[in-house]
Amino acid sequence: MVLADLGRKITSALRSLSNATVINEEVLNSMLKEICAALLEADVNIRLVKKLRENVRTVIDFDDMAGGLNKRRMIQSAVFKELVKLIDPGVKAYQPVKGRPNVIMFVGLQGAGKTTTCTKLAYHYLKKNWKACLVCADTFRAGAYDQIKQNATKARIPFYGSYTEVDPVAIAQEGVEMFKKEGYEIIIVDTSGRHKQEESLFEEMLQVANAVQPDNVIFVMDATIGQACEAQAKAFKERVNVGSIIITKLDGHAKGGGALSAVAATQSPVIFVGTGEHIDDLEPFKTKPFISKLLGMGDIEGLIDKVNELNLDDNEELLEKIKHGQFTLRDMYEQFQNIMKMGPFSQLMGMIPGFSQDFMSRGTEQESMARLKRLMTIMDSMNDAELDSRDGAKLFSKQPGRIVRVAQGAGITEKEVKDLITQYTKFAAVVKKMGGIKGLFKAGDMAKNVNPTQMAKLNHQMAKMMDPRVLQQMGGMPGLQNIMKQLQQGAAGGLGNLMGGFGVAVSKLKPPELIVAAYEAGQRHFGENYVNELKEKAYDTSIVEKCKNIRWHFIGHLQKNKVNKIINLPNLYIIETVDNKQIATAIDNAFSKVNKNNSQLKIMVQVNTSEEEAKNGCKVEEVSELVKHIMDNCKQLEFTGLMTIGIYGYDTSNGPNPDFLRLKKCREDLCKELELDIKKVELSMGMSTDYEHAVLLGSTNVRVGTVIFGERPKKGAQ
Repeated sequence: MVLADLGRKITSALRSLSNATVINEEVLNSMLKEICAALLEADVNIRLVKKLRENVRTVIDFDDMAGGLNKRRMIQSAVFKELVKLIDPGVKAYQPVKGRPNVIMFVGLQGAGKTTTCTKLAYHYLKKNWKACLVCADTFRAGAYDQIKQNATKARIPFYGSYTEVDPVAIAQEGVEMFKKEGYEIIIVDTSGRHKQEESLFEEMLQVANAVQPDNVIFVMDATIGQACEAQAKAFKERVNVGSIIITKLDGHAKGGGALSAVAATQSPVIFVGTGEHIDDLEPFKTKPFISKLLGMGDIEGLIDKVNELNLDDNEELLEKIKHGQFTLRDMYEQFQNIMKMGPFSQLMGMIPGFSQDFMSRGTEQESMARLKRLMTIMDSMNDAELDSRDGAKLFSKQPGRIVRVAQGAGITEKEVKDLITQYTKFAAVVKKMGGIKGLFKAGDMAKNVNPTQMAKLNHQMAKMMDPRVLQQMGGMPGLQNIMKQLQQGAAGGLGNLMGGFGVAVSKLKPPELIVAAYEAGQRHFGENYVNELKEKAYDTSIVEKCKNIRWHFIGHLQKNKVNKIINLPNLYIIETVDNKQIATAIDNAFSKVNKNNSQLKIMVQVNTSEEEAKNGCKVEEVSELVKHIMDNCKQLEFTGLMTIGIYGYDTSNGPNPDFLRLKKCREDLCKELELDIKKVELSMGMSTDYEHAVLLGSTNVRVGTVIFGERPKKGAQ
């Protein structure tokens, strides 16, 4: 059972929750039994499987669960977190530093795929614009240098080795010194392996390590040995300073899960996994995305990274042409080149939610790549006038002799040329539609400016072009729309333009550098619950310097004695939690003393829609009176909308969240009574756990923290 089979079995077990009418102990036990059986089949240690089962049972206590909680989501979340723990060693791996030499030494037993993996890693960094090279210090195995030479030449990677020198220490030292002088950033040293853990192997490794002083020692392990990886990793760690691990042959053996979990148990970080024989079959290993892909939930972040590697934003000419609905055969040729650069189709498919990595078989993948290359060969036989013509297919239909000439030049039939032109016509039609959708490329940035109507039109065009089987695998048209929405949000760097409104990134106790990173990715609205936290962030030097247009939202309970602390903060955009006349008047008075440009401070009125004593907010029946007071007496303030905090963990299978419905009704009544334009009164409702539901019910402002920054750490824990 390869990893894809493990993923299918766990997904099937989790799906049983959706099929069950009532979620109880019996359903939970049945699901856990299936998951544990699948893990044991994948050679995961029984001790670790037992621990996973116990941890899930500890988290899920039906007796203590509140009535409104979504039990399915909580169970699925608990299983996901435990699977992540299973393969997460909790140790940070070495990160190479750009602009200086990083010496990386490979060690491992013979047959683990060490030499091939050296080339794969060098190629990985080469694609990311690092200066990478290889040093072959394996003098024990006949043909090792020839293998490095062949692989490196094919991948255009500089290498160093010797047919005559038998001392691996001398070769390693000479090669590293030479590449350091030439300014290489990634210097990978391949060392000798053995058939077993011989003392001479460890001694040689120590000598090479002392000579080249590596920044990182990578231990290459074979996934086919399963649980035995733990003992092997420990043996190497005791003798050599192993910094990280690469696991090979993970694509074709039943014991891959056991290998990953066993390595994690040794507190050794896995940085890459080998998933095939080709040079680009090496995937960076991150625990959460790995489990997400395993369960068919996709890895949008990884997919966006793949796209970003292509530097498509640099191609301003193409974007400008698409903006005007123009697309030539040369443009299609360049896009085919980009697809080839992104790596195997199976990897890309695994990153899309709803697909498993084995959706496209090896045979199908090879056929697809071969077809793509064949299409590019046909276009290689076209002249510049044909490739750059805006008439496209019309040029060939008017002058059929061109088809004959291209077919003869490429050594293929005329029908294949016609098929290519037909495919191009479909692509060009979609581009024309994209260019014709008003506002799609507003400000030159598609990801950040597409509204739902525009995206729906684009999805419809894509669906018409797609193979019906692929569309069905995605879950039909709704599935395609969901995937496109995730891609759009991911590319936009947050929830900044969600459904025409905006998302407030609640940074909690996270460090300023994360806020800067989110800002640079496109996020502008940030929120804090506590006055002191907001004050620290607003005055932080790095945020002030790098986030000139940041917009701060205060979203916590504000006391009168804290008003003066917050009112003069740089880039304070809005206070969302005004819940009585006294606090409104205090804010108005304080702002009048610091207001230098006659502007108004935006505020929202917080409503306690659930009428819980523990929650802040004015009563529903007091909203109109409070808003009228603000509009009549607080001239420094601009009333912009209503805000509520809904029931946490509410199960939407029971119907729409009643708090959200009450806030909508409250807005309707308010606008009717005070004769306000309902379009100008915002609704702030929804958080990380329920923002999608809130948006569907009309929220124009959601507060999200966990989905952007992760779980909030406990105070004092850092």
